[in-house]
Amino acid sequence: MLTKSGRIQSAYRKHSIRSASASVIGKVIGSYCLLSQPLQLFVIDAGATDFYIGLINSSIWLGSPFFVMGIYVMYRLGKRKALLYCSGVVSSILALPIVFAPLIHHYKLMPDSTMLYVVFSAAVLHSIFESLGGASWFPMLQDNVPRRAAGKFFGLFRRRWQIALMIGTFLISFFLGEEPEWWRFFAVFAVGELFFLSKIISLSGIAEKPLSEENKNISPLRTVISVLKNKPVRDLCIYICIYNIAAYMPFAFFVKFLKTEGALSGSIIAATAMVPLGAIISLKFWGIVCDKYGNRSVFTFSHIGMIITLLLWCFISTGIISKIMFFILFCTWSIFQAGNGVAQTRHMFYVTPQHNQAQISILNLIFSLSIALGSLLGGLFLSGLTNIFPGLESTSMSYRLLFAFSAILCIVPHLLLGSVSLEQDWRGRKVFVMLIASMKATIGSFVITKSNEDQ
Repeated sequence: MLTKSGRIQSAYRKHSIRSASASVIGKVIGSYCLLSQPLQLFVIDAGATDFYIGLINSSIWLGSPFFVMGIYVMYRLGKRKALLYCSGVVSSILALPIVFAPLIHHYKLMPDSTMLYVVFSAAVLHSIFESLGGASWFPMLQDNVPRRAAGKFFGLFRRRWQIALMIGTFLISFFLGEEPEWWRFFAVFAVGELFFLSKIISLSGIAEKPLSEENKNISPLRTVISVLKNKPVRDLCIYICIYNIAAYMPFAFFVKFLKTEGALSGSIIAATAMVPLGAIISLKFWGIVCDKYGNRSVFTFSHIGMIITLLLWCFISTGIISKIMFFILFCTWSIFQAGNGVAQTRHMFYVTPQHNQAQISILNLIFSLSIALGSLLGGLFLSGLTNIFPGLESTSMSYRLLFAFSAILCIVPHLLLGSVSLEQDWRGRKVFVMLIASMKATIGSFVITKSNEDQ
């Protein structure tokens, strides 16, 4: 399986990448069915408050601190076994209470408040075991992906599962309809569980390099200390934390905001399909730009685009133009988030040493925790506003203020741009000018060719 130089052979590497793609599709669609917008709509129907919605969104990521313990599991079991048992088998079993929640709610087998916290507990436990195995995920990808092609790879890799997610989202929106009955939620959650189970088969086909003795001798505590001492990794941790809080703090409440504005459930689910669509149409472009010009320009474009997108969310209302607009804004949020994600991942591969792959797990921990914290802070922000100004509870103004605050917060990661840039990275302004010049040249040559044909 390994060459003399210690690399995974090409045939095994290709098979591993196909298996990784299949496993991530199982995880993403399973997570969407069981832990994303369909679950949000269900808990809203069951009487969930804004704080609970923030809590249930953060629960998906609250297992993140166990990434550190996952490093120990990776050393004891190996990367593939840790993924297979923890992220595959155990986490799938722990998600089962969510599958049966619609049935419990419909037949009143327990009070709704109790059922909602059972759902929350199941989501947290699922997240914990996902994190225990997930600590091995990026180290295994690092084993199989050449560094020189990391940007292009992650652009195409994410594009594959985003296409699957978009198709799945559209199918779910048609199946749920405008005002879904309980059994439709039950069916969607059951399909999500099946996709989680399918992930187990795919994970067994990913090749891994044996952990080096140096890797094995590094304890989780020493890994954390090594991250704090590694300035580029430390700076990336700070950047990821602030950016993700700013970008994800409002995202958890787009659905509730649209429900407040009178949008129907089917339309909302269909609109969320724009999230994978935005990633699909942009990921290849972002990957090419990252590999050619560096990460700095992509970070810049994503900051500016995210600020504009979040500010435009403040103007959504009940008119027909707004109905078209929120489809577009889901898409643009995803486009700029996809660009930032590719740049983050590529930069991570450059600044983490091969001899200490566990540093990647710490970065994953920061990534996941910051998303959880963003959702939780969003819920606390809304609860605080309605406590101070009780009249806001019956209107959508509190959501608009949250979106505006998040847009302002996106300025902070832009100020940190120098700390997450490599020396060879091009500035965003320079890349923008070059891209515009290239587009003008392309359009100009097309016009000249067309006019010559007409003559």
